[in-house]
Amino acid sequence: MRSLFAFLVIGNIALAGWYALRSTPQAAVATRTLDVPSIELVGEPTRDSRREASARGDKPAARERLEASVPRAGEAVADAVPGDVDGAPSARCISIGPFRDDADAQRAAETLAAAGHEPSKRSAEEDFWIGYWVYIPLDSESRARDVAARMRDGGIADAYVVSDEELGTLVSLGVFSQERRADRQREQARSLGSEPTVVERTRRALATWLDITTTAVPSIDLQTLQPAESATPLRQQACPAPDSP
Repeated sequence: MRSLFAFLVIGNIALAGWYALRSTPQAAVATRTLDVPSIELVGEPTRDSRREASARGDKPAARERLEASVPRAGEAVADAVPGDVDGAPSARCISIGPFRDDADAQRAAETLAAAGHEPSKRSAEEDFWIGYWVYIPLDSESRARDVAARMRDGGIADAYVVSDEELGTLVSLGVFSQERRADRQREQARSLGSEPTVVERTRRALATWLDITTTAVPSIDLQTLQPAESATPLRQQACPAPDSP
């Protein structure tokens, strides 16, 4: 009986040793597997390089591209809405004129002020339309005197000898506000043996403009501001650019 018990004890010890020998290589294999470095893609930063970059404060390239694509505060608004960032329309300046007489400009300014505008006066030289000028070009002053005398004898009382810087010597037959009256004067001079010319006459003089600052296109009836005695029609245009310092 003792022999059988001893045999069983020895057999259990041998079996335990055999299992211990089989588990040792697997543990060794598992331990060796943990020592293999992780796989990194070509061109990708390693964990060590990422840790070093983080310590230096460097940003990954992908993050830099993402931040570059996002506008900073105020940029998107400034690009989408011209003028003020808060979306308010930009103010602009318009001019109304020209007024040859300052009294006419003052009356127009009062009319604009009553309509809610705040006009300011500005002076500038302007070519004012005078009318249709009828004249006879000639090549000498003596001949011009003879033609002027013939015109007056024929019933054209406004025939005068004139010396013009650009046109030379001529006989002026008058300036007319209506084209049909100028044509009638020309036909009368033709009947007296001359061939007159009809041109639109202007004269350069100092004018007054009314400037208005507004955020919208104002509805202004220029006819209500037009001086009755002025042959030059009023117009509305952008204010001139300020002079450079």
